[in-house]
Amino acid sequence: KKMFLIPIAIMVVNITPATHSESFLTLIQNRFNQNSLYILDEPEASLSPQRQLTLLITIYELAKQGSQFIIASHSPILLGIPEAKILNLTSKEITPIDYQDTESYTNNRTSLLIIVPSINKLIK
Repeated sequence: KKMFLIPIAIMVVNITPATHSESFLTLIQNRFNQNSLYILDEPEASLSPQRQLTLLITIYELAKQGSQFIIASHSPILLGIPEAKILNLTSKEITPIDYQDTESYTNNRTSLLIIVPSINKLIK
């Protein structure tokens, strides 16, 4: 499999003037390919909740086409990527964890009760 490491410093490449989040999403939508491995560190950092949903759908679609993602995230939206394997990292161990058991989900449960049904509609 191909592996692409994209430093933040070169993320905006020949793109029309846009916000950081628009540039980031444009990069992913136009440069990320199927059957590849991507490592992302907190990709939600500059994204609004709506843009995080767009990113979630893009990642989900690429995963269905054979790409794999390793993502470090605290985003309760991105943690909700369907069929994702979520690992909880502590100072002592790395263990699988269900989405509803993550700290991000439990701390934001009320807001997510509105967002999660939207995710399910968008990916069908």
